[in-house]
Amino acid sequence: MRWHRRQDAAAQFEATAGAAYAELIEAELRDERIRRGSIERRGFFITTAAGTTAGLALTAVPLLLGAGLTIPAESIWFGGFAAIFFAITALSGNRANAPTNFDVLKAISLGRVLTPEFFQAGRSIGSRRAAEVRLEELVSARKANTRKATWLNLGFATHLLGILCVGAAAVLAVGFRLARE
Repeated sequence: MRWHRRQDAAAQFEATAGAAYAELIEAELRDERIRRGSIERRGFFITTAAGTTAGLALTAVPLLLGAGLTIPAESIWFGGFAAIFFAITALSGNRANAPTNFDVLKAISLGRVLTPEFFQAGRSIGSRRAAEVRLEELVSARKANTRKATWLNLGFATHLLGILCVGAAAVLAVGFRLARE
């Protein structure tokens, strides 16, 4: 008989708005996990891209010097700024890629919920408390992902600035060479 009452209580809960809210919160948490994975993959990409771009730029300098090209001081300054921007890009990408744990229910809080008055309460009370906990986790996940996204955006911006500085250094070096001829 008790089993039927539990089954009836579960069926009644499924028919309430609480079930819909619980599904919504779970869907949002799933989306935040997907967002975290996407941010972390892009953080890895931007770190790798910054290293590759900086490596290519540094490889070009000895080639230019070996070809007898004099590099003007302005180009060296732009190259230095590019190196700084690429370093910031790599650091930002690493921060975006860093593992982040979302805040979840602490064991002591779970212990309070498992007291007899709560544990033996109706399903709707338990479902509400579970939804509150999952909502707190969702808020924590969004904050963590927003921080990661900020680091990622900084990485993209500084990578672009680094590329622009490399381009400016190259244009100045070629322009200096053409002006001397």
